[in-house]
Formats: sequence, structure tokens, C-alpha cells
Amino acid sequence: MAINHCGRCTATSTLLLALSIIFLGGCSGGISGTGDGGPIIVVTNAENLDSSLTIMPIDGAPDGTADGTADGATDGTTDGTADGTSDGTTGSGMDTVNTESAQLPQVYFEFPATLAGEPVATNSTLSVYQPLRAQFNVVNQRLLDTQVWIDLVATQLTVAEGPCGTNIDCIAEQLDTAYLYTSDIMMRDLDRRVASLDPQLSTAERSARTSEIRNRLITNLDSTIELAVDNYQPNQQIRITSGGAILDLTWRPGSDTSAMRYTDNNITLHAMHYANNSRFTFRLYSRTEALLLTAAFEPVSDGLLYEADLHQADQSSENYVRGFSDQLSGTLLARHPADDTDTPLIRERYLSGGELLSLQLCERCETTPDWQEQLQNPGDSDQLYALFESRFGQFEQTIADDLTISNLDESVDEWLVTNSTSSTLPNGNEACSGQRVGPNLRNICWTINIDPNQAQVFQEQLQPNGELNYQLLE
Repeated sequence: MAINHCGRCTATSTLLLALSIIFLGGCSGGISGTGDGGPIIVVTNAENLDSSLTIMPIDGAPDGTADGTADGATDGTTDGTADGTSDGTTGSGMDTVNTESAQLPQVYFEFPATLAGEPVATNSTLSVYQPLRAQFNVVNQRLLDTQVWIDLVATQLTVAEGPCGTNIDCIAEQLDTAYLYTSDIMMRDLDRRVASLDPQLSTAERSARTSEIRNRLITNLDSTIELAVDNYQPNQQIRITSGGAILDLTWRPGSDTSAMRYTDNNITLHAMHYANNSRFTFRLYSRTEALLLTAAFEPVSDGLLYEADLHQADQSSENYVRGFSDQLSGTLLARHPADDTDTPLIRERYLSGGELLSLQLCERCETTPDWQEQLQNPGDSDQLYALFESRFGQFEQTIADDLTISNLDESVDEWLVTNSTSSTLPNGNEACSGQRVGPNLRNICWTINIDPNQAQVFQEQLQPNGELNYQLLE
């Protein structure tokens, strides 16, 4: 992920990507690459990666990553497992399908209200939380809408079992139909949207908001939703198109690990559900807003830990964020990712309605820690800040560890890893975003089965007009 920085945009050295891959079955060391001086890619949590699993790509769309679970302790790292051995088919797997396994994964992720509530008017130009919340809400709304598509198609898959049995060609033909927004689909849609309401609303306010949402959804009741469905391969992939929007969905047989790529005229959204909902990652690119946002989320015992990389080129703004939220409130720590010992740090406390309780700035925190409150009449947050920092640490710790890249030239601050041997553009094969945060390299991935043998690393730069520029590092 990238944006031009006048102080940092020096000529980029050409790098050699050397990927001699060793699969260490059952060892925590996982898959690693050895090279002759170029970047080395190590897939973190490689014990979760089934390198023998074949997922058919969708028009060059990405096809994979490893699974992880949050440990809920102080380091915020991942170490989970996943089952990638079930093929879910009968016979050759090409002509028939085990209909008990012929189901679609969900794309919806249940953000806490603190992160995906409606955008609010910012009460501080320094706030990182409030613009971050607005973009989380954009992602949340797209996931809500596309989950309806998934629900509709999943219902039709069940219907197709009657006339088609296990015949895949017959099932695919049954998916070419008119999709009705039924009362059952509407109620599921309503429940998800109501769940994201601020839990601190009064009973009357919550009832009024619920009625507003219900009335809006009722206008679609029994109406036809135009969906085109193709590239259906049971227990592997499907493409759903509505108007100018396209959803490509892939998933791992025998588990609930899934990845999606959504595109419309305004945005491209990649997202990944890890097994057992242990983790969720996404990357949002908006050309019209000149914005890139990549984030990773891991549940912990009493809430959700997240890490986010937000770039807004039109505002010349970059922030790397570590935060924790539950349904009622949360805390974040943000910094510009530049390697500068005097980089200002911002920490914020916030409520589910989007209000800020506290916003503190530390101008020279690396050398002279001195937090200064920026809000009038702030809440008492110092103890909660201390609790957050002692539990989850600061920027030395991370959940952005899907893979590791070493031997990366110090002039490269933002990069993109692709699952493709193409030396030109990513072309839909985006797999991971990388960001240099001080002395640390952070990587967040959103695909099933990252193949280091096919990986390419590009320097990525987000321009003020919203365009993305790439340079292959070789």
C-alpha cells in the first residue's frame, strides 16, 4: 500500500526475488524461501497451508492464504489450524457433487458497533478513529449487500437438489434463474443490519431505527434481484454478478475458510474469513476517494483486536493503527508508518456511537514520552490506555503476520504480493499488502493458498488522483 512521500520517494533499487521453497510438514517453521540476496518470502503459520490443495482460479483471481487463530494474550500473534483435506465430492468431482457439502460460505463479518456504526461528524481534525470507522462502515455495507446475494444463491442450490440430484451441470443450469427477495431472506438481512446498531441506544431509539431498516427492506420484498451466476464449482468457487458489481468467492473444502473479491464502479474489496471465524482480513481500494485500507481482525476473550493501514492520498494522510474494541467502546494507537524516532503518536478512546472520549498526542514519544490531551472535558482514560498497551503492546507486536518478507530494500515502504508470475500489473491476483512500520515489516493477506513459487512483489504507490502505480521488484 502506498502514497508518495516527498521525503521518502527516492529511486527504488531493483530487487531479486528468489523463492526456493521448502515445505516442512508438521513444523511450525512452515514454508520458507531461500534466495541469493533478493527478498525472501516466509509464509507464517505454514502448518495451516495444504500445498497439495488445488483451487481453480477465477479469471486470475487470487486463490489463497493460511489460517490462524488469536491467542488472546499479550502478543497478538496467530497459531491456529484448519482442515483442508476434505474434497466434498463423489466420483471424479467433475460431474457429480456431494450435495450435503454443496453450500456457500458467508461473506459477512460481524464488526462491533464501535467500528462499523454509521459515520459521525468528527470532533477533532487529528482523529484517526473517526475516518477509520467511516471506511469500516463502507466495508460493512458491501458485505451486508453481498451476503444477500449469497443467501439467495444458497437457497437456490438447495432447491436444485430436487430435480438435479448430484449432477453439477444440471445444478449450474438451475442457478440461471430469477431470484426473489423473500421474507426469509429479508429477516436474515434485517437481523444482521440491526445487530450493527449502537447497543447504547435507548429502547425507543433502537425500536425506531429497527423500524426504519425494516421499512426500507420491505420495499424489496418479493421483488426480483437480477443475479448472474457462473464459474460454479462445488466446494470451490462461484461468481455472482449484479448490475456492474461482481463477487468472486472461493473457499476451502471441508472448512469454513473463504476468500472473496468484490468490484464495482467505485471500489475493489478483498476479504478473507479464516476457519472457525478465528480471523478476518480485508483490503479496500477506492479510486474515487484515493484511498487504500488494509486491516486484520482477531477475536480475543472480551472483544476484537485489530490492525489497520489507512492511506488517504487526497488528504496526504497515512496512519498505521493498532486497536481493541468491544461493542461499547475501544482504544487505538496510531502513528505515521515512516521510520522516524520523533514520529508523533496518537491514541484515542471512543464509544459505540462514534464519539471520542479522549484524544492524546505525543509529539516525541520515542525520546520524551509526554501525552497531551487534545479534547476539552475528556473522559478519564489514562488507566484504560495503560491497560491496552500492557495487554497488546505497541507496534513491535502485530497480528499482521500472514507472511514475512526479508532482504527487502530499505527504500521500499509499501508493497503488494501477488499470486501471479506476471511482471506487468497485479491484474486481479492481489494476495497481500505490505507496509514498513518503523523498523518492522507488516503483511496482511486475504487469499486461500499463497504459493511462494508463483509470488511476485511489486512496489505500490497510491497517487493523489487515486491511481495505483506499480514497479516489479526483481
